[in-house]
Amino acid sequence: MVTAAAVHAYAMRTRTAPHLRALGFKGSGQRYALPHEKAWAQLGFQKSRGNTARSMRFTVNLSVIGKEAWERAHAEASWLPERPNPNVRYGARGETVRIGLLLPSRSDVWWGFEAGEGPVEELAEPCATDVCTVITDHMPCPICTALWRLSRSHGGGRPGATACSMDGTDGDGPPEAGLRAGRPSSVTGSHRAGLRGSAHLP
Repeated sequence: MVTAAAVHAYAMRTRTAPHLRALGFKGSGQRYALPHEKAWAQLGFQKSRGNTARSMRFTVNLSVIGKEAWERAHAEASWLPERPNPNVRYGARGETVRIGLLLPSRSDVWWGFEAGEGPVEELAEPCATDVCTVITDHMPCPICTALWRLSRSHGGGRPGATACSMDGTDGDGPPEAGLRAGRPSSVTGSHRAGLRGSAHLP
């Protein structure tokens, strides 16, 4: 039997990571960054604490934090890492939004892999395809809008703040293109996307 963790690792290594690199991201494992002079624009893959050998769930976080603002925050709080982790919330120092809140359903989305018999590529394919599709269809616009607003703030923004609020309404530019979904919700009340489901559809 192929464990759920093995299916997830295969999907990340053979499908998701190459897809992100084709979009311009650099990284490995659970963290990928879009190179930018003034910002940490990152995607983080967050695993559920309740994962087992037979079943595992994960979601994706988007984080865009100005580098100058982060350097100031790091100088004031030395315990902060040199680079923010997209899977960690730093309070007033930065914000992270769950990918599900950028989708038409505006709800927290978790994908899942199950252990099973048979070729690992067949076990991984449906979920891996859905994740790649959601990232391609729903991530570029919020990232580009946040980076555009950051460039207009001369790279710094407020101390310890991101380039734009998570509702996408501060600054200039079209709010409909921003991070419109509001602050990330907790795991409570989240739902899991089925292996063959299209979690991004309303």
